[in-house]
Amino acid sequence: MKQSAPARGRSGAPKKNSTLSRAVLELVADFHGAVDDYLALCEREGDAPEVAYKGSLNVRLGGDLHKRAAVYAMTHQQSLNSFIEDAVRDKLTAAGA
Repeated sequence: MKQSAPARGRSGAPKKNSTLSRAVLELVADFHGAVDDYLALCEREGDAPEVAYKGSLNVRLGGDLHKRAAVYAMTHQQSLNSFIEDAVRDKLTAAGA
């Protein structure tokens, strides 16, 4: 049986009173409640909440080191980003971290 598409307004977003809209609002409220519960648990147990890392950062290398790393990466057919990622991974592996 084919389901009908949700009712949509002029913007293409679900209409405010649609079942989908209500479900999304409920999901967002549940998510916020879960985060609040997690933060309260951390506070009760004296733990710091875990920090989410998005996987990008700004690294200041200095001009000479930046140039040397860029030249090395280019001569080894890789991007500077992948070179730095490999270098950090290799250092952490060597340290057992």
